[in-house]
Amino acid sequence: MFERIDFSPGIITYNETHNQNYMHEEDLFQVSYNQDMYVLDLGWYGNEYALMLIEQLNWSNPIWEKRTSEVLELEPIMLECVDYIKEKLLR
Repeated sequence: MFERIDFSPGIITYNETHNQNYMHEEDLFQVSYNQDMYVLDLGWYGNEYALMLIEQLNWSNPIWEKRTSEVLELEPIMLECVDYIKEKLLR
């Protein structure tokens, strides 16, 4: 689903977005940056997708979060999050 996005220097650690049958599973997609200093996480939560950026594995307090119920909105939101991460890494 996100083949056109350059996640570098992140490493994709989990990806179920290629399988449409899994698009309503809680765990869908995850990218690790700097050995989990940042984790980009996409999941399905009841009636919406949540894309979150977690810093230093503090899952209870994401530093960035967007939600949508539309699959077509996931790629632009993912791009926005990746840009945010790359900006943070450059600081």
